[in-house]
Amino acid sequence: MHNSQPRWATRAVQLLAGACVLSVAQAQSVGTTATSATALTDVTLSSPFINIGGSPQNIFVSPVPAGASLANCTITTPTPALATYNPAYLLGPTITVSASATGTTQAVLHTFTCGSVSKTFVVKPPTYPAEIVLSGTELQVGSTTTQNLFVTASPAGTVLPACTISSTPALATVTVDALLGTKVALTPSADAITANATQTVTCGSLSKTFTVKPKVITSPVITVTPTGALTGQTIKGALTVPTSAQDKQGSVFVAVIFNGAVYFLSAEGNWTVYAPGTATPAMFTGPLGTHDFNIVPTPADLSGLIGAQIVIGYGVGVVGLTSAFDNMITNGTYGIGYTIH
Repeated sequence: MHNSQPRWATRAVQLLAGACVLSVAQAQSVGTTATSATALTDVTLSSPFINIGGSPQNIFVSPVPAGASLANCTITTPTPALATYNPAYLLGPTITVSASATGTTQAVLHTFTCGSVSKTFVVKPPTYPAEIVLSGTELQVGSTTTQNLFVTASPAGTVLPACTISSTPALATVTVDALLGTKVALTPSADAITANATQTVTCGSLSKTFTVKPKVITSPVITVTPTGALTGQTIKGALTVPTSAQDKQGSVFVAVIFNGAVYFLSAEGNWTVYAPGTATPAMFTGPLGTHDFNIVPTPADLSGLIGAQIVIGYGVGVVGLTSAFDNMITNGTYGIGYTIH
């Protein structure tokens, strides 16, 4: 009989010894990591000031040396502060003007502290412009190109106050577009005006005026008057161009659409089938205004033309009849005056 340990006991001792060695190694590793963290010695601020409503609105904080932590930094004075610190901002640790700064009229010194390191920065009230500038002088009702004006501050870099339309009635509104800036746009009420109207945009103590111009009416007034029974009927027509076309050189056209064909009436009273690419006969050519003319000058049996449409229009143009015709088709300055029935 001898006193040697059982094999299982020997293995247990070996495992226990290994666990002790591993624990010591892990403890040493943790200690090494903890003592190897980069110590912060200083911070740099991207700007010594931050503007309320202006630029810059952010101050970016950088650690010295790079890689040191800024997680425990804070704005220590004043209380309450007019700015906030976000160490996890997408673009990096950032100081930003807070909503509570609105209305501040004086610069306020702030202290930013990271442990034993401190830096100061100033929250500045907005600098307002000496004047405002409009991108144009007028807005045109119904236009696709002149229905917006843009307001900017001068000099550049100053803060544009909130803007409104101070005229009564207001024919436009002011909105702030994130991409385009401060925009003046017409309201539906502007559609009703028939003469130029002056509007004023006011931004704080500054103002500018602009003109709202009424929609340009291009449609003519067309009248067709039949007289007598259908079997012995005369027809007269009349056209009055809008103010925008008064006294301009152009042509008046009279056409009949029947069975898929189009016939134009000449000044001499002749009917011609429309042929694309050729000069279209006109009832009148000269200064435009109010025009009266005979379409069917003497009694005629029109019973075979039931359903025929009489179309009258005008076009502005001085380079021959084709030019005026193209102008009429492009602008839609024609209409059906009468359907034979």
